[in-house]
Formats: sequence, C-alpha cells, structure tokens
Amino acid sequence: MTFPSRHFHIVRTGCWYWLALLLCLSFTTRAEVLTAAGVQQQALTVSHRAHPVQLLLWYPTHSRGAAQRTGGNGLFQGTVAQHNAAPVEGRLPLVLMSYGGLRSAPFQGHWLAQQLAQHGYLVMQIQPPAAESLLPEQATDEPWRRAADISVAYQWLQRSEWQPRIDPARQNLLGAFLGATAMLQQTGIRLDPARYRHSCDGNDSTDCRWYTAHQVSLPQAALPASTWEMESTAVHWQRIVVINPELLNSMTPADLTALPATLTHIALGQDSIKEQSTLPGQTLSLPAASPFSALALCTANAAAILREEGEEEALCQDGEASSRQAVHQQLLQWVLAALEPVH
Repeated sequence: MTFPSRHFHIVRTGCWYWLALLLCLSFTTRAEVLTAAGVQQQALTVSHRAHPVQLLLWYPTHSRGAAQRTGGNGLFQGTVAQHNAAPVEGRLPLVLMSYGGLRSAPFQGHWLAQQLAQHGYLVMQIQPPAAESLLPEQATDEPWRRAADISVAYQWLQRSEWQPRIDPARQNLLGAFLGATAMLQQTGIRLDPARYRHSCDGNDSTDCRWYTAHQVSLPQAALPASTWEMESTAVHWQRIVVINPELLNSMTPADLTALPATLTHIALGQDSIKEQSTLPGQTLSLPAASPFSALALCTANAAAILREEGEEEALCQDGEASSRQAVHQQLLQWVLAALEPVH
C-alpha cells in the first residue's frame, strides 16, 4: 500500500529517483519467493549491566518447519519465525539493529527484523532491557549503556560461529528511537553530558514526565556511563538507517555535520521532521503517521486494555495514516532501498 503524495515527503537527495523507486516497490510483484525467517537467541553477560543483554539473530532459512511466535503481549502482536532453523548457504549482509525507546518492550522491532531476514539479511537485534528492570534513578545513563550494548554485541559476533557467514563489505546499522541514538554513537557521535542534563528542560515527553513522577532530576543525576569509552571496531559501516532518533539536542552540532553521507534518517510525524532537520544525509518523512506507528501491530484488545490501565491510547494510534500495516510497509520499502540503493 502506498500513501498519497501529500502524506510523505522526500527531500535533499534524489527526489525524483526515490519517488520512482517507491512506486516500483509499491506496485511491482516480486518474482522470487521470499525465504522464511529463522531466529536464534543469545544472552551476553556484560560488566555495565546487572542483567544479561539479550540478542536475537534473524536470518533467511529454507526450513519449512513449524513456526513459533516470538515476543508480543496483550497490547502488541508477536512475530512468527522458525526457531533455531538452519540458515541458507553463503555469506549474508549484516544489519546491527537496536529498536526502541527508554522503556520500550524488547520485541518492538521484531516485525522489521523478521522481514529483513526474509529479504536475505542477517539481523543481529540487540534488545533493550525489560522496562520493569529499569529503575528511574538508574535509567539516566541508559543512552550510554544502550550504545555499549551494541559494541559488546558486535565484538561477540566477531568471535561467534556467525563470523564466517558475514559479508564484510555489507555491514549496516539500523536503529529506532533511543536505539537510533545508540547507533549514531557507533559512527563516532558522542552525547554531551552537559547538554543531556538539560534535555528535559521545557520538554513534556513521556520519558521526562516519567522522571518527574519519580522525582528524578537529570541536572543532578550521576552519569558514570558518560565516561565509558566504547572499544573501536574499525568497521566501515556501509549504510546507516535511523528512525526518529532521540536526544539530537544532546549532540554537538559539529558532530552531527560530520555524520557519514551514507546516513538515511526517517521521520514519522511533524515534530520528528523538525527535530531531524539538522541531520545531513538522505531524509525520508511521513508526516501523516505517528511515531508510535513504528511499534509492533496492536492486538484487537489493546485499546480497551490501555483505557482500563490509564495508559496512553496513542500507543495504538497512527495519526492520519491509513493503518499501521501501511506505515510498516512504507518503512520496510524505505529501509530496503536505503540498504541496497540502485546505482
């Protein structure tokens, strides 16, 4: 499904090229049959967290065994994959993926990882910590911990049985929300602790309200993680794709202008378009959608559950977009096009 032109903007680079490409992606039926998605789980013990970092490895498989549902809860739908199935032969392009905000459910990015695996990618999804394990007074340094999770996970991958299966010339980064911020840090961007301490000044975001409700002050928070130095991996990341990256105002303008030209950033919602206007690279935007449209599909009972628990019903609302499924399809098309541009 495509959106009318008034519902999406493509700016800065190759406007007509991208419009033509999106039309092709939207209306052309693929001749090949997509492979199934396999998934394996791995837990890493790390020094900077009390609990292991959970990894999911998604990959293409020819297995046609019984699929199992991964993730999901009463609010959000899970994702189906072949657990521990054998991967296809040959080397695979790699996508390192970190998906979710400060207190996102770990499975919010499963839908995208599964579809990228079906399109031939090895996706290493570094999951955020479970929301119930993240105490407000300990969460203030989460932006640095999330970046450290990615660095440690990549180092593990290089020592794992997967290493010979990775195409070294096709290594990519993909992140959404705070996960996108963590991915930008893999390119050399650093958060400025002084700027970060004031990121909630005049900010009525969900996270800032959460800190206020628990009497946590960012200006007075201890930020031990700000002194952490991620071990350099000396990786040439081929493509970097971020969706609604957070804390852009906590990064120095000089750092942002130094981002690689291979950066593609996707903005969902009008506010996100404005926030990302300072980023270089290719900009794709969907002003009609809500930032929540990037989350997993909601269950049929989600709205009633949210009302009953007094939570934000916006979690399952998608602005003026026709549906969350349509936004997901558009995001998938954009991510695939960014990872494999046509020359």
